[in-house]
Amino acid sequence: MELSFPPPHYLLCEPLNDRETLKTWERYKKDHSDVCEFDEVDAAVFCSVDTFAPWFDQWMTRVPAKSSTRIRILMVWHSEFLT
Repeated sequence: MELSFPPPHYLLCEPLNDRETLKTWERYKKDHSDVCEFDEVDAAVFCSVDTFAPWFDQWMTRVPAKSSTRIRILMVWHSEFLT
């Protein structure tokens, strides 16, 4: 069942399957690049919520690069490291 514009969290719930998730993510970015702004972060780099939270606050308040962007999507790779 493919929705025309499904929320990413419905598509990308594949723990420990980064290869398939990456394929889906790249396709999703390509298909919706005209209406969305995409960012990615690797949680393994931050390793804790204490270092991730300030970065996330900045991301939330940042002005979109394109003024026409209505949707901003953040992909957090290896989110299990945020403990």
